[in-house]
Formats: sequence, C-alpha cells, structure tokens
Amino acid sequence: MRTDTQTTVGKRIISLGILLALSYWLLESFIEAYLFHSNSFVYEVLSPRTNELWMRIAVIVLILAFSVYAHIMVTRHRKLEELCRVTEQTQQSLLNATTEGAILLSLDGTISAINDRAAEDFGAQGTGIIGKNIYDLMPPDVASRRRAHHKMVIETKWPLRFEDEREDGRWFDINIYPVIDDAGQVVQVAIFGREITASKKMERELTRLSITDDLTGLLNQRHFMEKIEQEVERAKRMGYPLCLVILDVDDFKVYNDTYGHLKGNEILKGIGEIVRHSVRKDVDSAYRFGGDEFALILPYAERDRALEIIDRIGARTTSELDGVTISAGVALLTDGVTVHDLIHSADKSMYKQKGQAMKPRTPHNRRSGR
Repeated sequence: MRTDTQTTVGKRIISLGILLALSYWLLESFIEAYLFHSNSFVYEVLSPRTNELWMRIAVIVLILAFSVYAHIMVTRHRKLEELCRVTEQTQQSLLNATTEGAILLSLDGTISAINDRAAEDFGAQGTGIIGKNIYDLMPPDVASRRRAHHKMVIETKWPLRFEDEREDGRWFDINIYPVIDDAGQVVQVAIFGREITASKKMERELTRLSITDDLTGLLNQRHFMEKIEQEVERAKRMGYPLCLVILDVDDFKVYNDTYGHLKGNEILKGIGEIVRHSVRKDVDSAYRFGGDEFALILPYAERDRALEIIDRIGARTTSELDGVTISAGVALLTDGVTVHDLIHSADKSMYKQKGQAMKPRTPHNRRSGR
C-alpha cells in the first residue's frame, strides 16, 4: 500500500517536471513572438532560432534534472519514514514481548519508548505517555530517589539493580542499564521491572520460619543471639537502659514425668502465648531460649519495669496453666558489661532465686525471682 503511494508520488513529480518544461517552452515562444516580434508563435514553438533553441534545451534539462532529483529525494524520504515506522513497530513489539515492564528514557527522564506492561503501572494505555517525563508521573519522594538512581547510572555507566516496595505492598526487582553509543557516551537509559511480590512473601515467610520456634511461636535461640548483640550495641551507643530477663518453668521435669510430654508441650506453648502478650509490641522481643527457658530483651526498661513484666507473666501462668509457676532472673546493662556477662548475670540470677526456695518443689510452687 505504501509502496504504491510512493510510486504515485514519484510519477507526479516527474509529470510536474515535464509540465514545467513544456510550459517554459511555450512561454519562451510567446515572449519571442509577441514581445520581440521575431516570428509567429507557431514558428517559435516548432522552429526557434539556434541560439534560442540551445538556451531552451539547457533550461528544460535543468528543470527535468531537478524533477528527477526531487523524485529521488522524496522516494528516499518515504523509505526512511517507512524504515523508522518499521523500526518503531519492531522496538515496540520487542518491548511488549517481555513479561517485564520495560521503559526507554532520555537523559532527562523523558519516555522514549514503553511497553504495555510498564504503561499499566502508570495507569496509562499503550504508548499514551511517550514524550512525558517519567518523574512527573511519580510521587515527589519516589521521584527524588529514582532521579538519584538515574543520575548514578549515567555518571558511572554501570547498571544498577535494586528492590522496590510500592505503597500497595507489591515488590519489584528493578534493573537500570545505560545505553552507550559508539563514542562511549550514555545516550539513553533502559529500565526493566519485574514483580517479585510472591517470591518476596515466600522469602519473608522462610525468614520468619528460620527464626521462629515451632512450638511456642516465639523467636528462637539462634535469633536471640543475633538480636542481643544488636540491642546491646545500640543501647550502649545511644545511652538508654536495657534489661535482659531469663525465666523457666519450675520443676518442669517433674511436670513432664507426672503428666507426660504432650501436656508439658501445652504448658510451654501456653507460656509462649502469655509472654508474647505481656511485652511491649515493636519494642520488646521474646524468645524460647531452650527447653523450658525463655528470654526477654527489654530496651528502654529499668529493673522495676522488668520486674513488673515478670510479675504479670507469673500471675497469668499460675492462673491460666493449672497453677504452674516460673522463676526469673533480671540483668541490667551497665558500663563494661558484655553480651556474655549480661546473659550469665540473668541466668545466674534466675538460678539464685530457685536456690532460695525453702519449701519442697512441686509443679504448683510459684517462685518469681527478684
């Protein structure tokens, strides 16, 4: 269809050139016959003077040559248009062939090309946002971070990869690549984004499982050792108080021997639930330290605050778990105290309270250590 159009345009240009040449011949004949009275009009058309003939032939050759040149240039222009159109279609097809969002940006962030997947993320249809600046389509805080990434890729000429969490909870794996010309200069920036929400949720779930005790639902001992290091270092740096509490179930072996391991597991699970609801959310953290022992890390807490929490846990345990009692020890972080010292001090305090018991130890004696 477009080839036929190009042929038609070419024929019209050549025809126009012939028409101009013929018009020129007739005009020159008219001028010679009626203005200069050389010969009749017909004679001037059919048999002009020799010098006049060669001048007319030269001008007609120039007119026809120009027509041919114009025909060639128009044809070439049409072919270039067609090539650009095909190139754009091919580029768009390639962009749409990937399941990832794909965007091609100029150095100032203007969208040169975008596939349908990426356009949907901006609430646009197809290529409707080509020519707009991508950073004008983002919230200001997000745009500021993205501009910094864009600038970094241009300046370093190295690709950049990062994970991006959206406000709606979706996660994307973003890759930014510099497009470099033959002179080694960055001329465009290509961005590819792949949604990884499902894998991110799985990753978080695996992380949660790896740091969680299966029975009690509290954090496990391995995570406790990582967390206590972090909390002690932070408390020392920022100068706020921190307490460590270690507690265990009184006479748990006797309880297991008397009522069985399943009943013992129910007690541990119940204490885990009580502990979780007795500490401050997003401030304190609770762990199953091992066996029937539990640990609490209490930032911004003095000893009195720790003892209040112990009393609350002890009262609920005895009340809700058939008279089961606990013993607990508290250690306060002070200057010069290491993580090992803190754990040892809390553990020693707990066993000291157990050793102060004066009456026979049964599963129903309550000893909350101070």
